[in-house]
This record gives sequence, C-alpha cells and structure tokens, in this order.
Amino acid sequence: FENTHSLSGKANPNSQIAIISESDDILTQSTANGTFSAQINLVPGENKIKISQLEKDNTLTNISLTLYYSNKPLE
Repeated sequence: FENTHSLSGKANPNSQIAIISESDDILTQSTANGTFSAQINLVPGENKIKISQLEKDNTLTNISLTLYYSNKPLE
C-alpha cells in the first residue's frame, strides 16, 4: 500500500497555504483561481491534519481534519 496521497482544496486566490500533518510540514500557494494541491504521507491509524491559509493582509484561517489510514486490505 502506498502511504503518499494527494490532498487538494480551494482557498482564496494567491494565498500562502501551510499543511501540517503527523509526518509532513508543507508550504504551498493557491493558484489564481484558489486551488491548491500537495502530496502528503499518512501514517497507519489516525492522521490529524491542519491546513492554514495566510492572505496578503495577514489574515489567518485554519481548518483541521482527521483522516484514518489503514495499510491492510479489506476482508
């Protein structure tokens, strides 16, 4: 099983995006239409991910999500 996955989302255009997870700290920027994407590594079990958006006026917006990853096949 591959533990690297694509995480994508929509933010305000041209914003700085920070993605903090159990195993990664990623900085990226949203496009002119506001989309962003990054490759993140997931650990088996619970993965708490925080996504922060910093706009040009220094406004910070945060969201958190929890993903569960299993590297075992379904029975």
